Amino acid sequence: MRLWTERGFETGIDDTTVEEIAREAGVTKGTFYFHFAHKEDILLEIGWFTSQATLRDATAALAGDAPVDAVLDTLLTGLARRISETPRAAVGRTLAEFYRNTARRDTEPGEERYGFQRSFALVFFHAQQSGHLPDATDARVLGEVMGTMTVGAISSWIAGVEPDLAAAFRLRAALLLAGIRGLGEASACLVDPASAFS
Repeated sequence: MRLWTERGFETGIDDTTVEEIAREAGVTKGTFYFHFAHKEDILLEIGWFTSQATLRDATAALAGDAPVDAVLDTLLTGLARRISETPRAAVGRTLAEFYRNTARRDTEPGEERYGFQRSFALVFFHAQQSGHLPDATDARVLGEVMGTMTVGAISSWIAGVEPDLAAAFRLRAALLLAGIRGLGEASACLVDPASAFS
């Protein structure tokens, strides 16, 4: 990361050799290839690490009985902090690598990889089970939607459109929660079509 930061992420990743990375890390080239098939996989590893940390945050936040709004705020604040500590160009390149080659996202046997959506789905499932959110929509779908919205906020932050990543996350979470609650209210008001004819 230091080499790439010094050289700039726009060209530094391509211009830095595996030999240089291994030398700076104090390992052999063989050791590098034991852990990474490609130097770009280092970026993917950073993304997976961030996703794992987010899941740990979600699990810890759900240990209490906090409302879903507070849990999501805690989760998204931690995620924004982690991402903001990384240069924007590195985050952008990580997203590009993640979407560029899905084949390289495959995992080794016994190794589990997951994105942000799993953490969000866990939060939504817990909120539905505890009655804090209506269960009109599957928690996994809600997790996917929040995950997509989160990546959208990160992309806007990278581009400088939204300079405060935590605020961008909070806005999207508030919109989604309002939609979920509105959907729950709407479905509660619907008349069962079969009962209309009885």
